[in-house]
Amino acid sequence: MTEQLDLFDSVPSKSAPPDAADRALVAESLDVTLFVEAGAGSGKTEALVNRVSNLVLAGVPMGAIAAITFTEKAASELRHRVRERLNA
Repeated sequence: MTEQLDLFDSVPSKSAPPDAADRALVAESLDVTLFVEAGAGSGKTEALVNRVSNLVLAGVPMGAIAAITFTEKAASELRHRVRERLNA
């Protein structure tokens, strides 16, 4: 039997997501090239925003970073969110 999510639970879970280690790898392993593949709504864009921002803050020129998305809409969203993060 699988665990059921209670949408009406008034106390949100404080535990880390099951893929927390993978998210940290994407955001923090800046010396390796990664391919990130996951389903819609899984947090790919946030993970890539964290990674690109961390690369820029580590001194990597923006022109040396390649982030390839499936759609132009996704690329636009990624660009917008990275810009917001770095200007904050």
